[in-house]
Amino acid sequence: MNDAFDLARLQCNDNELVLQLSKLLENIILCTATKGYLPLSSVTSYLLQISPEERQTYYREIGHNQPYDLNYVRVMLLGKKYKYFQQFLQDLDQCFVHYAKVQAKYLLPDIIPQAKTEFYQTIQNMNFTGFLSQSFTDELVRQVIDIDASSLGQPIKILGADEARYFMFLCENFSEDQIDQTESLMYSTLDQYDYTVNKNPDGDQVNLHLNMIYPEKARKFIQLVQSTIASKDQTDKTIMRMEYWNSLVNQYKDMQKE
Repeated sequence: MNDAFDLARLQCNDNELVLQLSKLLENIILCTATKGYLPLSSVTSYLLQISPEERQTYYREIGHNQPYDLNYVRVMLLGKKYKYFQQFLQDLDQCFVHYAKVQAKYLLPDIIPQAKTEFYQTIQNMNFTGFLSQSFTDELVRQVIDIDASSLGQPIKILGADEARYFMFLCENFSEDQIDQTESLMYSTLDQYDYTVNKNPDGDQVNLHLNMIYPEKARKFIQLVQSTIASKDQTDKTIMRMEYWNSLVNQYKDMQKE
């Protein structure tokens, strides 16, 4: 298992991941605010306050015609311009690098350590990084950034909430025998750290940690359970239940708009 490679090739233009990362960037912007000023949010507003010569020096130093700040990354993210998670990390890293280049020179607040701490601690606890066997650090980010993009292949979509909910609904339709078959399949196809077994006098309780399994692997397991253990009737009932669930969610969203 290669954490850096697996992380790099996650599909970053997926709606769920875009929403999570966008909120994370917003939190970083707010937590690094200084006296009403949002240093990492918009470098452009600061550039307007310095002379044209100083602005030219800035662009020359960063080697890029677009100021790298978190607003820029957020716009790119919401515009689904990042195919891979690697590309998102590369631009985020450039925000920190470019800010550090001008921070001392233009007397900007030193907020990079705080921003990185907020980013690493928050992203470490997000479901889509649950498969990582190591902590989110500068070293891991560097490993991701340095990977040859041509080796990433097809981007891997994170396991969506609907996919996990579908699997839960499906298993709720299973008989005890089918549950036993699912557990046997889990033992034979998944790694030991993908689930836990709690010893109990009345029978062992097995907990499957879908968010701790790499999405490609988790998705294959769900498909295998559906194709080899679930009946067509159980699958149809699960699909109907998911449709009903989604209709309730949409009704709630419509009520919130009113």
